[in-house]
Amino acid sequence: MISLFRVAVVAGLLAYPQIALANPPPTGGKGGALYDVIAAQDKAVFDAFNHCDLKTLGTFFIDNVEFYHDHDGLSVGKQSFLDSVRNNVCGKF
Repeated sequence: MISLFRVAVVAGLLAYPQIALANPPPTGGKGGALYDVIAAQDKAVFDAFNHCDLKTLGTFFIDNVEFYHDHDGLSVGKQSFLDSVRNNVCGKF
């Protein structure tokens, strides 16, 4: 006599391919709600940076942000970060 447990295991294994095909995993491509949110935020922060919109750029960082530049070292604080952008980025490229 076949136990109920074995029947359940076999039924689960037989159902798994159908479940997997019905809900395929993400393929790593572009698209989807999360991707769209991240892409929009990425565009917004870099648009603010590239156009020297310091007011908007500041909204993306907390007050005690820590930024490490390979030439100048550690910068702590949002205002310090924004001052660095103003002095080293705006109008430079």
